[in-house]
Amino acid sequence: MLLYVIRHGLTPWNHLHKAQGAADIPLAQEGIDLAKKTGEVLRDVDFDICFTSPLTRARQTAALVLGGRDVPMIPDARIDQRIQQVDQQRRRSDRKDRNENHAG
Repeated sequence: MLLYVIRHGLTPWNHLHKAQGAADIPLAQEGIDLAKKTGEVLRDVDFDICFTSPLTRARQTAALVLGGRDVPMIPDARIDQRIQQVDQQRRRSDRKDRNENHAG
């Protein structure tokens, strides 16, 4: 079995350096273009199935990479839950950094 893991494309928030976490932000045009290019590079890959986060940017990226191929695309909330866990860890780390920077 070969597993491909692809990160979603760029969103408007990437340019603003905003953490997106579980916020449902769609792709920016640059993200759309990069997802299409990724799909072109992977056009000869015979995907059996595609699991994606239910977030819009992830579903958009998956659809663009698949490029209209007849591949089942399954949004799975467990992926989104993992994103939320990472997002919470990032927030705790950010608070700790801010507290350390202001103490002294």
